[in-house]
Amino acid sequence: MKSKIILTLLITMLLSLKSFATAINYSNSVTDSLVIQKLNLKKQIVVHTGNKIKIWHCDRSVIKGVFKSLNQDTLTIDVNGKTHKTIINDIKKLKFYYPQLGKQILGGLSFGVGTVAMTAGAIGLASSFGSPLGSLSAVFFAPLIPIGYGIYKLGTILVGKKIKLHKQWKIQPILN
Repeated sequence: MKSKIILTLLITMLLSLKSFATAINYSNSVTDSLVIQKLNLKKQIVVHTGNKIKIWHCDRSVIKGVFKSLNQDTLTIDVNGKTHKTIINDIKKLKFYYPQLGKQILGGLSFGVGTVAMTAGAIGLASSFGSPLGSLSAVFFAPLIPIGYGIYKLGTILVGKKIKLHKQWKIQPILN
């Protein structure tokens, strides 16, 4: 009974943190921003100038930089001090990183803790076979793998959001 309560609390915590992580601050003082809008719903994501983004092209090349501007069909980002222009139709996926430092730190820590927990669970579970206390240690190590995976996914959600553009999203500019 205790384990069911703990599992319910963990799932509730993960879902509430996911909804918190996907909340985005909107600003009325936007001068040049990137809006990624879902086609069938009224959901939209705003990426402001100066935010970090990562772009996957259709030719499998990847660029990571700071969003600068969006013209009609060209996205301009700053990659290590150099301006790089990308045609919007060549973008397969786009990931934007949340600008809040707290989310970045918490996401990185969750990512690391989740990876360590999954690894420890897998090693512990593999080493429990053939030992005299194998079933006892398997009961301890087996839950570490899904718990670690949940914490790992939470970390990736807290750091930023990845969007597959060719599926259900379109890019458009906001100019005030």
